[in-house]
Amino acid sequence: MVPICYAWDDGALFSAIDAKPKSRPVESLKRIRNIRENDKVSVVVDHYDENWKALRYAIVQGRAHLLTGGADFTRGADLLRAKYPQYREMGLARESGLMIKVEAEKVTHWAFAAEADRA
Repeated sequence: MVPICYAWDDGALFSAIDAKPKSRPVESLKRIRNIRENDKVSVVVDHYDENWKALRYAIVQGRAHLLTGGADFTRGADLLRAKYPQYREMGLARESGLMIKVEAEKVTHWAFAAEADRA
């Protein structure tokens, strides 16, 4: 399990290997090694709140692809820069050359209470 920053677009989840300092080379990062060994992945996105009626999560299951260029790579980088202001300041995918794209095959979600009950 590895925490990630992500962006969602049209049935796909994107996550970049950004320019933050790493303790090891990008290719030896656990998430990259895991994807190279088995491209079937699950990503859990949860929302925690002190008000437990606001708790919710989604699980995206699918196949991960490691991108080093192309239209999908550019689309993922653009989405991540739009979502995270920090990525506009620091280097993103183009500097490290690696983007993870997860093509969703199944998405499951859960919420504690109906939207009308959340206050």
